[in-house]
Formats: sequence, C-alpha cells, structure tokens
Amino acid sequence: MRTPSAPAAAAFLRRRLLRLSVQLWWDPYWQTVPSVPAARAELCRSVRACDTAFKAVDRRDAGQ
Repeated sequence: MRTPSAPAAAAFLRRRLLRLSVQLWWDPYWQTVPSVPAARAELCRSVRACDTAFKAVDRRDAGQ
C-alpha cells in the first residue's frame, strides 16, 4: 500500500473527524443528565467501537 499524500491524509482526517462529530452530536448522552458516569462510560465505549469500524472502512477504501 502506498503512503497517502499530505492533501489525501488531511482529507482522510477531516472525514474521520466529521463522522465522529456527527456521532457525538446525535448521541442520546447529550440529552440526559450530565452527571451519570455510566452514560459517560457507555458513550466512550460506543465512540471507540465506531471509530474502529470507520478506520476499517477507511483502510478498505484507501486500498482500492
């Protein structure tokens, strides 16, 4: 696999940030009481899982 150019790498990071931002924006955690530690932990877990999935998709797309 070849190394992406600087503009391609920047575009990749922008897409990843946008996906994570959208996920956080729509997460039900932000509509609940902010002092619930379990909800915060679940949010972190779901973001990590989603980020891992997006990385796999991006790696697959980069290989095409």
